[in-house]
Amino acid sequence: MSELAYVGKSVPRVDAPEKVAGRAVYTLDLQLPKMLFGKLKASEVPHARIKNIDTSRAEKLPGVRLVLTGEDMPEDLVWGVTPVCYDLIPLAREKVRFIGESVAAVVATDEDIAKEALDLIEVEYEDLPAVFDVFEAMREGAPLIHDKYPNNIALTKHMEFGEVERAFDEAAHVSELSTSSSRQAHCCFETHVSIAEWSPNGDLTVYNSSQCPSLSHQYFSKLLHIPESKVRVITNYVGGGFGGKATSKFNIDFLSIIAAKKLGRPVKFYYDREEEFLLGTFRTNQFHTTRIATDKDGILLAREMQMTVDNGAYSDYGPAVGAITAHMGGSLYNFKAYRHHANVVFTNATYGGAMRGIGNAGYSFGTEVAMEHHAREIGMDPAEFRLKNLVKKGDTTIIGAKISSCGVHECVQEAIKRVPWHEARPSSNGAKRGYGLSAAVHFTGARAMGPETAGAFIKVNKDGTVEVLSGTIEMGNGSNTSIAQICAEALGVRVEDVRIINGDTAVNPYGWGTRGSRTTAIDGQATRLAAIEAREMLLRGAAELLECDAKDLDAREGRIFVESAPENSVSHSEAYMKIYNKQGSEAVYATASYDSPSEDPDPVTGYGNWSAAYSFGAKLAEVEVDTETGEVEVIRIISANDCGTVVNPAGAMAQIEGGVLMGVGYAMIEDFAVDEGQPVNPNWLDYKLPTTQDVPALETVLIETESPSGPYGAKGLGEMVQLGTSAAIANAVYDAVGVWITSLPVTPEKVLTALREKEAAGG
Repeated sequence: MSELAYVGKSVPRVDAPEKVAGRAVYTLDLQLPKMLFGKLKASEVPHARIKNIDTSRAEKLPGVRLVLTGEDMPEDLVWGVTPVCYDLIPLAREKVRFIGESVAAVVATDEDIAKEALDLIEVEYEDLPAVFDVFEAMREGAPLIHDKYPNNIALTKHMEFGEVERAFDEAAHVSELSTSSSRQAHCCFETHVSIAEWSPNGDLTVYNSSQCPSLSHQYFSKLLHIPESKVRVITNYVGGGFGGKATSKFNIDFLSIIAAKKLGRPVKFYYDREEEFLLGTFRTNQFHTTRIATDKDGILLAREMQMTVDNGAYSDYGPAVGAITAHMGGSLYNFKAYRHHANVVFTNATYGGAMRGIGNAGYSFGTEVAMEHHAREIGMDPAEFRLKNLVKKGDTTIIGAKISSCGVHECVQEAIKRVPWHEARPSSNGAKRGYGLSAAVHFTGARAMGPETAGAFIKVNKDGTVEVLSGTIEMGNGSNTSIAQICAEALGVRVEDVRIINGDTAVNPYGWGTRGSRTTAIDGQATRLAAIEAREMLLRGAAELLECDAKDLDAREGRIFVESAPENSVSHSEAYMKIYNKQGSEAVYATASYDSPSEDPDPVTGYGNWSAAYSFGAKLAEVEVDTETGEVEVIRIISANDCGTVVNPAGAMAQIEGGVLMGVGYAMIEDFAVDEGQPVNPNWLDYKLPTTQDVPALETVLIETESPSGPYGAKGLGEMVQLGTSAAIANAVYDAVGVWITSLPVTPEKVLTALREKEAAGG
């Protein structure tokens, strides 16, 4: 690839000045004229029939304008991410199914009055048996959480290819390991918020903190039975998402809409921090049993995964977790036979959803600890074992994934060469050092989740500056900067002359938003295609001015010039005015729509190339374990990543370092605990997050490959960066002290217990 002007360069973030100066506007900041405020009444029991809700005292409180219960919700206002699992309603009707579920809402002139009114609402419950364990929930006779889901199973996903049982029967070695992950909370600085306003002619405007305003726009139209042309969704800067804002936050979005319609005034609902924990979803916890079969040379023959996902009481992205991981599991290693079976199970607990690497963080922990365990059992170096079996460019995997670019082998090799991998591990004063490896894969947009299209609209101004209207959202991930770089590169203008406009469905093209590691590759490609079209128009004007053929011209950093004589040049503004100031005047607008070249998986078998590109990575953790206390200190994390062509190295490094730290938190301390349905730590005092004092040494390696489907060869990165961190740490603990920690988080108590059990067994 020839030297590029902006792609591949560390460009400062285009949103930095506003954010650093404190001028960036978030939805939580908005105040509309005559706005009212809504608050939610939470259930205090995990499973019960609602016998009666008395709102009379609350309704009489001065300043209260409206009290809503489940009986005020339209009967068909039910939603879920997976169509077979539509079970979410804005306010509980007839039953509550978890502690914290919203049973009533108050709208008042200010928040304090609304909160006071909540205490005046009296709810009479009839307690029902509850179930909190996923395996208990599936047993015959367990309390039924939703009548229409027998055995409390929201979704079963089964994928099977090859002769699985024969492969296990004929294998030289078979291993089996059970693992489990934990609940990780998103902990975004900006909580979920929704403000709704109706115009006198029946137009609806919703301001919400969403990663995907186009999807919210679609949901509101569909569920309210009004034309999409009557709905407008506006999203400002988003104060963090990590997948938790990938769909509308069902109850407060629709409660603000319903209340605003009834009252004729704008209504604002937002979650306080505890509500964010209870209602904002979290990373689902998973339970895995992994069986692996290899031949005498350590070549993989088969892998079987039996997985159970704790869905919680309702279906957000829990069902998608069970399905997506089936595809992920067949995209990293080559197998002769493969089986994935997942049950997504209802329990009387808060419900989980999508979080950075949907399902894949917990799944990759289970599979990569199992891979390490198998390598150790057959006496093979864990890095060698992986390198023998990882996919490579040109492979079509057993599930139909077509690997068009792949740097995973280089990732593994680069990671292990940065430590004394083949040398004895040092120890001193009861502390032992260990190294742990993991590999991972993630998609760049997933056709299994729906259409992977994006649109872009480019308007070139007469002064040569450019506006890009995109379906993306800037939520701290740097997407506006990457899109600006891609536009500047294709159009030949300066990055500082490109302005990204997004977050308004009335003007922006439809897009799936910032999710699924798709933004740079898919929205970026739509932007590039539109920019190329605008560039062709400008080249025609420049050719007239320079008296040459347009095909002899190039554009770079704000000038259009003759390739053979670069001193002969004009500005983009001059080229624009040449085609504008004439009979048959042309304004430079360009649009493009890009459909990612992936396939809809077979609806029965799941076979198919379900993503246009696959990002790969390897993590290597260096830890020190205190054998007297069980304390694990993470000394260093080496993160090697293949994300295709790197558009913005500084941005990529920031993503990687943030993702690795999130992975360290997931591995070591983060767990949203629920005891018999009662949330234990729904606040930032009790829910432990890694701080700057917990940051290990971070070493980042960028492995560049070229993806044929992405702009300038780019593919996704944002989710890949966290994956494998927890497995690498657990594997490093084994390398140091010889005990397997098979559940997250990796706590001193678990390590010390395992060490004592090993000692008692004579190990």
